Amino acid sequence: MIKTLIASTVVSLATIMLAFGDTAALAGTVECGAEIFVDTKLDADIDCRNDPGVDGIMIGAPGITLNLNGFTIIGESISGASGIFNDCCDDVTIKNGAISGFQDGVRIDGVADPVIKGVTFSDQVLSSIVVINSAGVLIKEIFISQPPGDGVNPAEAIRLANVNGATVKNATVDGGYFGLLSLGDPGIGGTGTATEILVKNSVFTNANHGIFLVRTLESRIVGNEVSDSKGIGIGLVEDSTGNIITLNISTGNDDVDMFHDEGSSPNEWINNTCDTSGGADIDCP
Repeated sequence: MIKTLIASTVVSLATIMLAFGDTAALAGTVECGAEIFVDTKLDADIDCRNDPGVDGIMIGAPGITLNLNGFTIIGESISGASGIFNDCCDDVTIKNGAISGFQDGVRIDGVADPVIKGVTFSDQVLSSIVVINSAGVLIKEIFISQPPGDGVNPAEAIRLANVNGATVKNATVDGGYFGLLSLGDPGIGGTGTATEILVKNSVFTNANHGIFLVRTLESRIVGNEVSDSKGIGIGLVEDSTGNIITLNISTGNDDVDMFHDEGSSPNEWINNTCDTSGGADIDCP
């Protein structure tokens, strides 16, 4: 009797560990619209094209990792939904897969220390990555193919709004109304400025504007390549001051390769390469 009870207990514990301790076992249950609370590793694509308006995956707990494991979350482009949505939870990592066809690929709002790495984005309606009112952001080793959009529907590749502390590095971005927009916007509930943004060792091509800072302070644009923009390659406007722009190559942009308006001075422009520029502070051509 005792041996039978022990054996039964061991089987029950093993079942519990399989259900809750092994995130790969959970992967099979992840469907469009799921909210996850533990580390999760996908074992198949998630197709949301028959679920318009539904976010692909919602983050429900801090400190977890969502490993896309090489798979794709696929959306319905007219739905207004996000591939991955996190408005609650700090220290969440999203990695290693693809997101296609949503309004926003990843949307993060009001959290600290989010990480996005090794993710490929394509054909989102508004932004591949949008981060709002957050801090300690890390975005690295990503690939984005984004429609260029227009002034009404901007279709930005990366949008950082009221973010204080973000690093974007080793990114490859093709398209977008902005390749990367850092925006301090008092109209969306934040402080009205963005600070300590680092954009490093990344490539931006075929955007309307490549790297664009608006009301952004104490930030660094370092070692990037920006080309074939329809407008400005690297631009600072609306009182973006105290920034360092160095070792960038910005060439072949239709309007101007590097630009700052009258209010966006002083900034340090050091050892950059460009063919055209507008603004007294700029060190090239």
